[in-house]
Amino acid sequence: MIIDPTDDLSSLSVMQQLSLLDPDSTHVIHMSSLPDDEDELHSAEVLSQLRLHMETACTVVLVNTKRIHGSLYELLNQTFRIFHRAGEPRIYANLAVGGKKTFACCVHPQFRCMVIIKHTDVDSTAAPFLSRFSKFFLAPGEAMAYVKCHVLPEQASCLRQVINSCERFVTHIGKQNFYGFNAEQSLPLLLLSHMQQAGEERYTLV
Repeated sequence: MIIDPTDDLSSLSVMQQLSLLDPDSTHVIHMSSLPDDEDELHSAEVLSQLRLHMETACTVVLVNTKRIHGSLYELLNQTFRIFHRAGEPRIYANLAVGGKKTFACCVHPQFRCMVIIKHTDVDSTAAPFLSRFSKFFLAPGEAMAYVKCHVLPEQASCLRQVINSCERFVTHIGKQNFYGFNAEQSLPLLLLSHMQQAGEERYTLV
């Protein structure tokens, strides 16, 4: 579980920019908050999509999916059943649909599931649900601090100049003149969008 301190769930883009998620094998399921989509049909469509991904070696990132968490009890608790077919083990977990039906779904051994929630939603989230996960707090500023320590040595000086120039520009224009500006998030997110992985635990400006 990723606990996101931002209001726009920027931790997802941070993980993508730092190459923590493989774009070829990662699928993001983001449920709509629109009133017309808060029905069982929309939830069933999302669960059907998740069911297909569970059968493959991929990572699924769940965003704003609180409405279906009750349907994922066995999956999130890793309460699996193993059956053998043709001499090979097959892993299954039940998905509940509409609170009345359950379907046994195949789970690929390499399947991974990640849940992102806002830090403001932690207190209103059921404790048993939170206890199922290893929890990580991912802030843009902390991610940028990590990148600064792992930038290519020949670019360290250049990166410091870029950061200083951005900070001076914001000070000169005035933070109040940037709509939605957040001192702990805006600049780190902007800078991270111009970083690219260059080898193991190394990053470069692009």
